[in-house]
Amino acid sequence: MKITARLVLKCNPDGSDSDPIILANAYDVSHLGYFQRTGVKYKVHSYNREGLCVLGFMDDHYPMRSAFYVLDKVLDEYQKNFGDSWRAAQADATQPWPYLNEAVTKFQYNFILV
Repeated sequence: MKITARLVLKCNPDGSDSDPIILANAYDVSHLGYFQRTGVKYKVHSYNREGLCVLGFMDDHYPMRSAFYVLDKVLDEYQKNFGDSWRAAQADATQPWPYLNEAVTKFQYNFILV
């Protein structure tokens, strides 16, 4: 059961055609061999809270309920740290958010069965 990536995005809740803006992201492909990385398939889970979105890329064995629990926790932590500043974002963020990297490791195998 692996988490490969998480992204926090600013999405447009009004359904407009503009692309989402990446606010934070974290990846862990260390468990994959170099030649495996292009052919690996994962499930993508997403959660949208009034335009603040999070995506999680997990393998088929990661429990769905746990995946959404983790995504909800990531959004809670993002709003606690950054408030509504994401609403003003106009371009992809390049500054790392350490919590996201920590969360990938923390919830890698320690998923919660709810």
